[in-house]
Amino acid sequence: MDIDGLSIRVASLDDLIAMKRAANRPKDQAHLLELLALRRLTQTEGNPEARTETPPKINGH
Repeated sequence: MDIDGLSIRVASLDDLIAMKRAANRPKDQAHLLELLALRRLTQTEGNPEARTETPPKINGH
């Protein structure tokens, strides 16, 4: 990402999800749910029927 001529490195959504899963702290679990929901929305944009999918299971729950 380039901001005012400076190159800024930014983690992708999939990388953020992987980092939150790896850290596995309680606060990361809440963030992980939000990130997974965001990923579902971005993947299903333009396909409203796909938004009714069951959320993925986290850590076997």
